[in-house]
Amino acid sequence: MNGSLRDVLARLQKPGKFAIVGVINTSVDFGIYLALVYLAHWEPPVANVVSYSTGIVVSFLLNRNWTFSSGDYRLSALSQFLRFVPLNLVGLAISTLIILALLGTIGPAMAKIVAVFGTFLWGYFSSHKWVFSK
Repeated sequence: MNGSLRDVLARLQKPGKFAIVGVINTSVDFGIYLALVYLAHWEPPVANVVSYSTGIVVSFLLNRNWTFSSGDYRLSALSQFLRFVPLNLVGLAISTLIILALLGTIGPAMAKIVAVFGTFLWGYFSSHKWVFSK
């Protein structure tokens, strides 16, 4: 494999891992959200806060220990978590605003799907640059 292809693949490794973690924590988030909305009959914005918060914890653990793992962090796990949570609360606000904006037109499940895509880029770049930097 030539050097430039190897460089491209190396640059795509972290975003790829982040996407896999995203699928896992989004599955947890989405499953809890659907259960709360359709089985427990919670209001979608309230269900989103609970499900998204659970996803924040799953995402932090997987991203710290796999996506951005190095053992050479300049911050402790607690310091990283204290940075990760506020950034993800911004993501939660983005997600909830998208859901609120779309509820009347496409329903709770589709609104949540759109919200997931609306928060992916924010999550990756804020995690990579501010939380798990070396």
